[in-house]
Amino acid sequence: DAAATCEAVQRPSMRFVPVKSAEQQGRLMVHRARQGFIEERTATLNRIRGLLSEVGVVLPLKACTVRRQAMALLEDLPGWVNTVIGDLLGEVHRLDERIAQYDRHISLMASQDERAKQLMRLCGVGETTATALIAMIGNGHEFDSGRQLSAWLGLTPGQYSSGGKTRLGR
Repeated sequence: DAAATCEAVQRPSMRFVPVKSAEQQGRLMVHRARQGFIEERTATLNRIRGLLSEVGVVLPLKACTVRRQAMALLEDLPGWVNTVIGDLLGEVHRLDERIAQYDRHISLMASQDERAKQLMRLCGVGETTATALIAMIGNGHEFDSGRQLSAWLGLTPGQYSSGGKTRLGR
């Protein structure tokens, strides 16, 4: 590690990861916690679908349909199936409340930050995107161009090259 650090420092074109402030790290944690709750909710809904399919009830992928139909079927489900599906639907409801709580936190962060308000003026950029960008990149002065920022975010064009001919997609 020390040798790699020395090598990196000696290269003039090397770009380093910008240091995040404590405020940025806190805001990023809010986004990561929210995303974790969303992933848990998706997993729980998929678990409901899988368990119901074992008793012959096949539900579509759409989350609102799974909730509605599983709730409607709850009374007709036998014994332990009713208990398990009821508990899982309760867990989905609890996760919905947690996600809504974190959405309110993000809304508060966006309303208090002028940079977020500027970003939200752009078409397609809402509170979540604006606050996540600010938490991840800060003021953006570490990047020389929009292309560097895009590459850092992983928004690079697809490459379809062969035979020495370079073809970049969208």
